[in-house]
Amino acid sequence: MTASQVNMAVLVGLMIGLSLGSVWLVMWAMGFVTGWRKLAAQFPAREPLANAASAFGSIGFHSLGNYNNCVRFRMDEECLHVRMIPLFEKSHPPMSVPWEAVEVVDEKAGWGGFCRVKIAGVPVRVPRKVIARELELRRELEGLRAPA
Repeated sequence: MTASQVNMAVLVGLMIGLSLGSVWLVMWAMGFVTGWRKLAAQFPAREPLANAASAFGSIGFHSLGNYNNCVRFRMDEECLHVRMIPLFEKSHPPMSVPWEAVEVVDEKAGWGGFCRVKIAGVPVRVPRKVIARELELRRELEGLRAPA
């Protein structure tokens, strides 16, 4: 290998390393800016129940950050379990949010099929399919509480 080939290989390696490092740095910063890390600290991850449903998709926080097609959801009777794909999980710890902490702001699926909710005061957009069963259960409970 000639000196110029070695220099080119080193340059390509540096460019790839800097690119990947930049992406990871941006993702790490987004964890703070969007509120993901705050929520993950407040709602530490726990193992979903055996009958938990699964979904894959996107989530949005305020207008500050969208995580498109890189979020794994598990939904059981107790919690909404949210985690990033493994590549970004170090910068975005997984969380298990009890359904009681999910305040539905607008259940009508808007553009892209997302519903607006608040989790511990943090505005979040989640796919309707992720909260559909919980919305059903809440309507059933309201029907049971309604005066006869």
